[in-house]
Amino acid sequence: ALLECCLASGRPQAAVGLVEEMRAAGVREDVVTSTLLLRCHLAEGDAAAAAALLERMEGLVSPDASAPDARRPRGRSKKSRKAKGPNLVTYNAAITGFVQLKAWPEALDALDRAAARFDPNQQTWAALAGAARDRDRGADVLYDALRVLMRRGRAVGSKAYEAWLLAAARANEREKAELLANARADGRLAILHGAGRERRRAFDDGERVDAPARLLEMERTVVSRGEVYAADGH
Repeated sequence: ALLECCLASGRPQAAVGLVEEMRAAGVREDVVTSTLLLRCHLAEGDAAAAAALLERMEGLVSPDASAPDARRPRGRSKKSRKAKGPNLVTYNAAITGFVQLKAWPEALDALDRAAARFDPNQQTWAALAGAARDRDRGADVLYDALRVLMRRGRAVGSKAYEAWLLAAARANEREKAELLANARADGRLAILHGAGRERRRAFDDGERVDAPARLLEMERTVVSRGEVYAADGH
């Protein structure tokens, strides 16, 4: 609780100091403490320290637990405080922080590590969608991120995919948009839709269509003309 207070009050260095004192006293941090420490490094803008901590945490995971074909059900992140290896909460914190710092290689590496063990969730996809705000690299980063998830056999949230399409439209990345649209069409790229499947059309004329039809229209728009259209927030 004390570490969280330091982080919430904008004093991440104080939290780092507390963890160092714990270590000096022989107290080993659990996954919750390590995840908070990772967030502190990111809050300080130290992407290298956060990446190093994530790698150290992974060193505490047994080979069976970290393998992509582990016996336990895919996508279930153990949240026991006794665990020392990173869980999905840890990876999401890492991805979010790296994206905010525009530490793109570290963000993609964290995503790949996460996808090797867990199914992404809404927090993962929201973190990835944040990359779209970068008009210089957003399209490239999201394209690489979606290919990572596709290679790992993981589904992508529709919000993250829409963010990619908008970034691709701004960057005029028609060829890449077509490649991923084809992957979605033949089932290599799976898209998950939320409960509210009915959305406005990409060209907002008042008509409402289901989410898959909306994505198809967006894909066709980007591939054919590379136009930027309004995506509503509903």
